[in-house]
Amino acid sequence: FLKENPLDRVRFPSPPKPREKRLKPGELQKLLQSANQSGSSYMPSLIILAVETGMRIGELLKIEWSDWDKQRAILHLRNTKNGRDRYIPLTPNANQIISDITQTSDRILPTNYEAVKSAWQRLRKRTGILDLRLHDLRHEATSRFFEMGLTLPEVASITGHQTATMLLRY
Repeated sequence: FLKENPLDRVRFPSPPKPREKRLKPGELQKLLQSANQSGSSYMPSLIILAVETGMRIGELLKIEWSDWDKQRAILHLRNTKNGRDRYIPLTPNANQIISDITQTSDRILPTNYEAVKSAWQRLRKRTGILDLRLHDLRHEATSRFFEMGLTLPEVASITGHQTATMLLRY
């Protein structure tokens, strides 16, 4: 009964530009200094591990002591977001950070996402770095991997990105 399809004139909005936030010089030190002075004992370790490994916050909160091979400096992530296991090579700094954590539970960082989220919001306010999201630490790590000279396949195997398109923005 209609002469034309009314949906032919519907235009979808353009997708938003991907976020490209990087840490500015001195911001990591400022975050760590403030995190060390806070009541959140795991925040400094979580920040360093996020920047050193490129792991998602949920992945960091899931890792268990049994997933860590200290001698080989590797973390084994099980059942990640894309359903696959992956192995994260650890820098000497990241391996040392894990070594320095006192084992109080099966998980290396025995806290939950809500506690981390709250601690992060307080940390952002204290440091005045209001435009930084937790997930930006993963972006920072991924960019640093490329700056180290790692190849696209190497970075993808560490970060778990499934397509080159997702990685090309770094």
